[in-house]
Amino acid sequence: MNTQAVINKWKELFKDKNLRIKMIITLILFVITMMFFKKFVLYVEARDGVFLQDPLMKFFNAIDFNIPIFIIIYGSIITSFVMLLKYPKYFMIAIQTYMLMIIFRTIGMYITPLDVPRGVINLQDPVVFMLGTGQPITKDLFFSGHTATMSILFLTAKNKMLKRILFAGTILIVIMIFLQKAHYTLDILAAPFVAVGSYRMIMYMNHRLFQNDEIDKKVRLNTDFLDFH
Repeated sequence: MNTQAVINKWKELFKDKNLRIKMIITLILFVITMMFFKKFVLYVEARDGVFLQDPLMKFFNAIDFNIPIFIIIYGSIITSFVMLLKYPKYFMIAIQTYMLMIIFRTIGMYITPLDVPRGVINLQDPVVFMLGTGQPITKDLFFSGHTATMSILFLTAKNKMLKRILFAGTILIVIMIFLQKAHYTLDILAAPFVAVGSYRMIMYMNHRLFQNDEIDKKVRLNTDFLDFH
């Protein structure tokens, strides 16, 4: 990566008053959203939830995939973060998309109080434990945050090779979370659709509020997230 070229692109972004304000507002709202979500999951964990009969999970015992899930998730986040630094506007879009997904996830968890699947092996995320809630969280079920996060990383990736890798990583995360029984099948299946919806809404909002030729074209085509070539 050409560090100086990246720095120049960010300097260009901050020279534009509208984009500068937009970035500052995005970051402020992101911090507020994550602080609220951190407290909200503690509320979810403390309340009683409903156990669902998942017809697919009765055929096998849970398998512990905590280590590979952790490696794939955080490896993907760090790699995507570094790669998106070359594209400041898309970096901002990725943050906005993730923030909107978290808002939808908050709503989803609030209206669907669920208890963990039978035989679950809990997801263990030391980063979330140390920097977030300070206690294990198991009832943040509808919908799968891991699956949605991987889907957003895939959707917002600009490098085509990385996009293919993230697509494969998303499939692996879906399979491992399912086999670990960390989420109900419905939680996992709903996540990519919410991620795509969040991404399309953010793209449309950016198109309407701030004119950008690249974003305008993608909004018109409505197929940019399928572009592997």
